[in-house]
Amino acid sequence: MVYDCVSIDDFKQIIAEGTTIVKFTAPWCTSCKFISLYYTTFEKRYSSIKYVQVNIEEIKDIRAIVDVFAVPSFYCFIDGKIVSYLVGANSSKLEEFVKKYAFI
Repeated sequence: MVYDCVSIDDFKQIIAEGTTIVKFTAPWCTSCKFISLYYTTFEKRYSSIKYVQVNIEEIKDIRAIVDVFAVPSFYCFIDGKIVSYLVGANSSKLEEFVKKYAFI
């Protein structure tokens, strides 16, 4: 299940341990809505990863932690540290990105 993050404290707690892919999104972003179907599919296919969604309009202070400059953006965190990111709604690139960290 893709977890909807509700606060910065919630975000910090979720990414603190293990491998987490975070999707940064916004309600006005049509590309974000398009890629959501794939994100949910990958969550089922590569279940060794935690999947989180952050609405940058609701958690505006998130940019103090992560420099999100476009949506959709996908960041991989391992034990609380950013290891990589992907910007855009390309489903095949997103799957490559997820697979890269699925079995670490």
